[in-house]
Amino acid sequence: MKKILLLLSAALLGLVVLAGVSHIPRHRKPATFQEKTSHLITFLDKNGKDDTTCTATAIGPHALLTALHCDEDGSSKVLKVDLSMTKYHILTGITDNRDHLILLLDGPEFKNLVKEESLISPAPPRVGEKYFAYGHGNDYVFARQYSGVLDTERTAEEVSDVDLAEEARYFTIPAIGGDSGTAIFGSDGRIVGLISYSTSTGCEAFGLNFNPKAIQIAERFSVELLLTDSGR
Repeated sequence: MKKILLLLSAALLGLVVLAGVSHIPRHRKPATFQEKTSHLITFLDKNGKDDTTCTATAIGPHALLTALHCDEDGSSKVLKVDLSMTKYHILTGITDNRDHLILLLDGPEFKNLVKEESLISPAPPRVGEKYFAYGHGNDYVFARQYSGVLDTERTAEEVSDVDLAEEARYFTIPAIGGDSGTAIFGSDGRIVGLISYSTSTGCEAFGLNFNPKAIQIAERFSVELLLTDSGR
C-alpha cells in the first residue's frame, strides 16, 4: 500500500511540475519579417548604466530607426540591442526634424533584411488598411504583436497645430512606455509611421520626413564604407 501511495504522490508531483512549467513564459522565435527587424534597445548613460529603453527597427545592416526622444539630449554613445544585450557604439545619427532618428552603428550586422527594396516609403497610410507593430515596452517581452487602424474619427479640436504641421497620425494601437520608436507597418510591409507618444485611445505617430539620400546611406552603411569615404 505504501508503495502505491508513493507512486501516486510522485505522479501528482510530476503533474504539478509540468503544470508549472507550462506557464513559464518562453521567448518565441520571430514569425514574420517585421518581427525579425524589430529590436529592443537600451541607451547607456555616460557612466555606462542603463538609461532609456525603446524599440527600434533595422533598416540597414548597421542602421536602426527609432524615436528621437529616446535619446533626447543626444549624449548617448553606446546602446544595447535585444535580449542578448549586444553592445553597439553609436557612430552618428540622422534626424528628419520630427521625432525620428536613424542610428548608424558598429558591431554585428543585422540579419533578415530585404535589401532589394526600402522599408521606408513616402506612401501614406490608406483608409481601411490594416497595420501591425511589434513593440517591446518596458517588460522586456520579445516582440508583442499589435494591430490596429488609423483613427479617422479624431476631431479638429483634438489635433494641435504642431500635429498638423508634422503630419501626426493617430493609431488605435495600445502603446506603452518602451514602445517609443516602434515602426508601424502597412499591409505590404512598408513603414507608415513610428510610435512617438501614447494617447488616451492609442498612440501618436508622425509621418517620416527623411531625405532619400539619408535612407540610401542607412541601407548600405558599414564601418568599412565610412573609412573608405573619409579617406577620399
